[in-house]
Amino acid sequence: MCQQGLRTSAAICLLWMAGCGPAPKGDMTGTVSYKGKPICLGSVTVIGSDKIPVLGNIEPDGTYTVIGVASGNVKIAILSPEPPKETTATNDDASPSMARKQQGMRAATGGASALPPGAKKWFAIPDVLGDPDKSGLTATIKGGANSHNIEIP
Repeated sequence: MCQQGLRTSAAICLLWMAGCGPAPKGDMTGTVSYKGKPICLGSVTVIGSDKIPVLGNIEPDGTYTVIGVASGNVKIAILSPEPPKETTATNDDASPSMARKQQGMRAATGGASALPPGAKKWFAIPDVLGDPDKSGLTATIKGGANSHNIEIP
């Protein structure tokens, strides 16, 4: 009789412990837009149910991927800092060594500017979107693949 009680208690403990493990991980993919325009530069940060932030880059076409987010209700932040300005140095406005470096960079990229991809289409978004507690952006993530477009009005 005592052994049956121990077995029952052991089974209940095992079931309880199985339910207390870490949340399964999910991946988020989608697009990010503000007022209907794709955000083309920056990052998406997702705070999973485990409170650990996970970051993914925003591509020039407005798509993003965040890998390994703890499933459940998540908070989202969007950062899109202003990219550096394109410069064309001359001997008048830069040192000769800086002008040579910039010429070398243009030559190494086939004459293309050294701006990050998407920089020419960049536009400012409200700073509040960078704070997951204030952005108002949320989602529910399941283990595995999740498609979630982030559309900010």
